[in-house]
Amino acid sequence: MESQIKEVLEYRGKAYAMACEPLDQYFSQLNPPLRFYPKFKNNARGYLGKWAILENELHLIDFIGVLENKHELFLDGLFPGEQTVFARWFNGTILLNYGKLLALKNRYRPALYEKDLHLEIANGYLINSHVVENKCDTTNDFYDNLRPGKEERLVWK
Repeated sequence: MESQIKEVLEYRGKAYAMACEPLDQYFSQLNPPLRFYPKFKNNARGYLGKWAILENELHLIDFIGVLENKHELFLDGLFPGEQTVFARWFNGTILLNYGKLLALKNRYRPALYEKDLHLEIANGYLINSHVVENKCDTTNDFYDNLRPGKEERLVWK
């Protein structure tokens, strides 16, 4: 499967790729649920959202999706009359990767970056944030062991 396009979040003047899809929680509340069409291989969910933290609130600021019937859906169609939408339905942690790429993504492991910014959200409000600095000793060892000529060091259990 191809690497998927991530949604974007603007936070403190920077844009980050999100390792989270806050609209999943919203869509799970709809009856009947919206069904999206994956128009592109690298967008299996069938939509893209653009987000921002505005005054410590998570807001959806732009949206485009392709419905099952292949009609396009924009933010004003999803939330009529709204220019930005406060994501009061969302609870969870938004993970934002940044810094130097330490290890490439493959089928079994996500890409590993120097830092992960965790934004904890409760009912749409930013309640906490913290940075995790990633170390790649074990990841590098894993990838080093997969290089040609190193097969004898690799032990699978």
